[in-house]
Amino acid sequence: MTLLLVLVFFTPLAAVYGRYRARVLLSEGTNLGQRLLRLAPLPTVVLAALIVAVEARSVGPMGTATPSPEPAHGSFVNAALSFVGTILHWIGDLSLILFFLSIPYVIGSMIAAGLLILDARGEITLTPLAVEAEEAAQ
Repeated sequence: MTLLLVLVFFTPLAAVYGRYRARVLLSEGTNLGQRLLRLAPLPTVVLAALIVAVEARSVGPMGTATPSPEPAHGSFVNAALSFVGTILHWIGDLSLILFFLSIPYVIGSMIAAGLLILDARGEITLTPLAVEAEEAAQ
């Protein structure tokens, strides 16, 4: 159900981004392999971040993935460590939010890769972005 909601809400934005990205890469004039490699970093980084975030969330109660938001009693060092742990926990929560915001860009990169492959095979014709800008100026 969650996957369906993600696709319903993010696919239109991803399609627009993917088409734009494919047209920009097409206007650069490189071969298909280089264009596809230019699309790879974003999904790779997001996949690595997702693996780290899921692994950090799956650490058991003895792990440090879920520090206590309460300050530790005792020495200043314990309080400082608790504070740092709480800050890191908030940063982790923020990174998960940013991960979910990156979903349309990852789907858009996959759509762009598909469009570039279809264009290289001759099944569709993508107009490079620079050509369209020149036509609008005339």
